[in-house]
Amino acid sequence: MTGSLYKFTTTVTKTGALFGIVALLWLPGLWSNRIEAASPTVIAGRVLDAETGVPLSGANIAISDSLGTICDPDGSFSLNVPPGVHQVTVSIVGYGQTVQEISVPDGGLDDLVFRLEVELLPMDETVVGRLKMRLPVFTDVTREAGIDFQHVYGESPLRNILQTTGSGVCFFDYDGDNFQDFYLVNEGYLDREATEQPTNALYRNNGDGTFTDVTAAAGVGDTGYGMGCAAADYDNDGDMDLYVTNYGPNALYRNEADGTFVEVGVQAGIADSSWSVGTGWADYDNDGYLDLFVGNYLDFELWSPTVRNLVSLGEGYRMYPGPRDYEGQPDRLYRNSGDGTFTDVSEQVGLNPLVAKAMGCGFGDYDSDGDMDLFVSNDRTPNHLYRNDEGRFTEVGLWAGVAYDEAGHESGAMSVNFADYDNDGLMDLFVTNFIFEYNSLWRYVGGDSFVDVTVEADLATSTFSYVAWGGMVFDYDNDGYLDIYVANGHVHENIDVLSEGFTFAQPNQLFHSDGDGTFTEVSSRSGAHFIDSQVSRGVAYADYDNDGDLDILVNNLGDGPNLLRNDGGNRENWLVVQPIGG
Repeated sequence: MTGSLYKFTTTVTKTGALFGIVALLWLPGLWSNRIEAASPTVIAGRVLDAETGVPLSGANIAISDSLGTICDPDGSFSLNVPPGVHQVTVSIVGYGQTVQEISVPDGGLDDLVFRLEVELLPMDETVVGRLKMRLPVFTDVTREAGIDFQHVYGESPLRNILQTTGSGVCFFDYDGDNFQDFYLVNEGYLDREATEQPTNALYRNNGDGTFTDVTAAAGVGDTGYGMGCAAADYDNDGDMDLYVTNYGPNALYRNEADGTFVEVGVQAGIADSSWSVGTGWADYDNDGYLDLFVGNYLDFELWSPTVRNLVSLGEGYRMYPGPRDYEGQPDRLYRNSGDGTFTDVSEQVGLNPLVAKAMGCGFGDYDSDGDMDLFVSNDRTPNHLYRNDEGRFTEVGLWAGVAYDEAGHESGAMSVNFADYDNDGLMDLFVTNFIFEYNSLWRYVGGDSFVDVTVEADLATSTFSYVAWGGMVFDYDNDGYLDIYVANGHVHENIDVLSEGFTFAQPNQLFHSDGDGTFTEVSSRSGAHFIDSQVSRGVAYADYDNDGDLDILVNNLGDGPNLLRNDGGNRENWLVVQPIGG
């Protein structure tokens, strides 16, 4: 190819820097019987990061070695203590301990604020086998960046499964100026009488931390009921093209290299009219042209009476049918002919006639044989792992141990990442799942075999009570180990009525790799975004401000997106290599 411009970011790290572990054993029944003074009053307050003001969830509060508690997710605490003078010790892993003396009046105190400083240790000082470090913080800069996109999913309350499934997002440099732009997918109104539909949106990176909506000028304002997107240079002309999946015909936008695109989906032969969700590009046959996989979901007729009828759960509560109530659809693999057109080779190469309910897909060479294998995450049907043998695929999911979850059940699988989380040079798998099915981390052990290590990696308990959608495995702090971000959000608006203690909006999560095969959830230490709750769906990462660390973009159902700037992820060494030509 000629005139190609690629940008690669890699990291050169110092000796690993990870967290120390501190254990606190609090036995309130034993502690409280030591206090026989005046009747207790209440003290309350918050614990914050001294530099960022971020609440410190899980901070330990100890009063005069006799009473104690742990901060809630918003950094708040309350504790019964007798009036008088007390010594308060506040601590949390990774921060310096603070000790203060307070005088508690008969009426108590409700405005205490403790600010903790990050404790930085020498890079070679070990604490219980791990190292402490200052973690980056993600700052939501959506508004100041000029992003005013609003996701629309139709009517409320939700009436069917279609409304709750979208939508995706992707970063790509469409204009070749070396700044990452992004595309947000929208859904739309379901009213047959609607005369106008919302569009997807393309935002151009201005290079100064702000973005401009160039959707109309670029000609990429697709009004289909959108699900996902994937960008790639399919025609080898040196600029990035864009594919968008919809409920209904999909769209292929060919980049004209002048800031505009032309929609050529029908002309190229890939305007699949199914309900398509996950999609991805890869050169499966090693001929130098990128091919396209399209994962199709349910056989779903929007206007049929069955779809519109809600299922009665008694006491006036209703819920729409789920994926088990519908048949699946066959996925498609389109081979790039090299002339701007594609051929459906799904059956020819061994992908069909399997029918499932695809939500996500990922390409990766897990067996290191030089060709791209394929994983398809399916909703309430077994996941598929296709081993690529010189352009011919064999489905080996069951034998590989990734078709079902560890309990042997068909999970509600959403997104998938091929990634080497343990730095052994082999591709592992991370898959996000539905509520009460913790996310799955499978370690590749050779041949066609993976082992579920979710529990051992400390990723099970903390993900069990969330509906996880987009998942990313990426190194956000440049320490040489891959971390994990998960976008969460329930599928039922009325879940708080149906199930006490659950909500439609849920907090997103960030897990830091400890470098030993385990992860620590650091959401509460990583910015206000993780304290708030959203109904999140699609997520993508890129270094949009070119400062050497990876930033995050989240698309939220029925709301605006979150652009999260990584502040501090570039404290470790980083390097940008920019080859030109090819």
